[in-house]
Amino acid sequence: AAGRWGPRPKFLNLVFSCIVGVSGLNLLWNTAHPPTPKVTEELKDIVELPKGSRPDIYHLVLDGFGSQKSLKEKLNLDLSWFTNGLEKRGFHVAADARTNYVQTELSLASTLNYSFIPSLLPEVSPDEHDRRILSNLIGESAAMKKLIKSGYRFNMLGSGFPALSFGRYEISLPSNERITLFEGTLLEMTPWRQSGHTAASQYRQHYDDLNLAFKWLESNAKPTAVPRFTFAHILAPHPPFVIDENGSYVKPKGPFGLWDGSDFLQNFGDQKQYTTGYGNKASYAAKRTLAVVDKLLDANPKNPPIIIIHGDHGSKLGLDQNSLEKTDLQETFPILYALYVPEGMRGSFKSVETPVNTYRKIFRALGAPDLPDLENRSWYSTFPRPFRLTEVTDRLKQSDS
Repeated sequence: AAGRWGPRPKFLNLVFSCIVGVSGLNLLWNTAHPPTPKVTEELKDIVELPKGSRPDIYHLVLDGFGSQKSLKEKLNLDLSWFTNGLEKRGFHVAADARTNYVQTELSLASTLNYSFIPSLLPEVSPDEHDRRILSNLIGESAAMKKLIKSGYRFNMLGSGFPALSFGRYEISLPSNERITLFEGTLLEMTPWRQSGHTAASQYRQHYDDLNLAFKWLESNAKPTAVPRFTFAHILAPHPPFVIDENGSYVKPKGPFGLWDGSDFLQNFGDQKQYTTGYGNKASYAAKRTLAVVDKLLDANPKNPPIIIIHGDHGSKLGLDQNSLEKTDLQETFPILYALYVPEGMRGSFKSVETPVNTYRKIFRALGAPDLPDLENRSWYSTFPRPFRLTEVTDRLKQSDS
């Protein structure tokens, strides 16, 4: 066969095909068969919520969306119009909210199981590097099981992020030309990685998927006979930065990737590119989120929904994926955190909130008083060793004072 890489003997074709095939099967097997962790007994008894009001619940995770304070101070990005807009619509916006973990899988596993990772996975070694053991905690979470058992219909709107898989509950968005992250990883092993076509296709797909996700959320804002629990992971303002200042598509240079923090700076771009790209994508996500909120609140005024909007972690310009000492904790941990709960169901809200208590608040609002808030605690871990957790709660408290 001849092409841009020149003639290649049939034998080498066969060897090349075998290598790619074996690598692909290995990736596919590992993705489909993550190791099964021993989960704490604490969450095994999934009791039904008390009878009562059943408002729809919408949980929007805006990946990497930092707090207004941190974005203004660290990235010179003023999104006060967004947080003010949420407050005018009846949201509680926690001004000093912060994440419990600075990595998506850890953060969402903790949030959706309303417990800390050491309690959920007490036997996991600090030296464990395989983060796929969090997949079951995310895809079969205690919050999802409790709400389904209590009569909710569950839909999950995904972003293509491999760790977030909800099987038959997941909504598939249409796309003209879809390349999954798994397929993209496989293509990186082939000569086609040298072509700009794959990256261009994935960048454009990512932009289209963001638009489709917000459109789907708006169209889903209709009253139904059965209460709905909708969980949406929106990969914004997290890289890749595919949006310009006007909200239009722009293709970044280089190969497609989800690099963030120090990995972005080492493999992709500089601080200016990060700051500009993050600002454009955050502004886009904020505008689209307010439009979704308006649709949700207008759809059923007699039985308004519960709406959860937060970042799983903050912006990561100052995050070092391998070093706590080199990480700016005051940038990476503060997050956007906003809750809308119908007036008759509202409990107490504080300036400092962390996502681990989200469903404890929601379940109390739905009539389960036996779930008090946990202490607001936060941990850092490196990307290579996600379970080697170092608590940074006191350092973050010092920044609040």
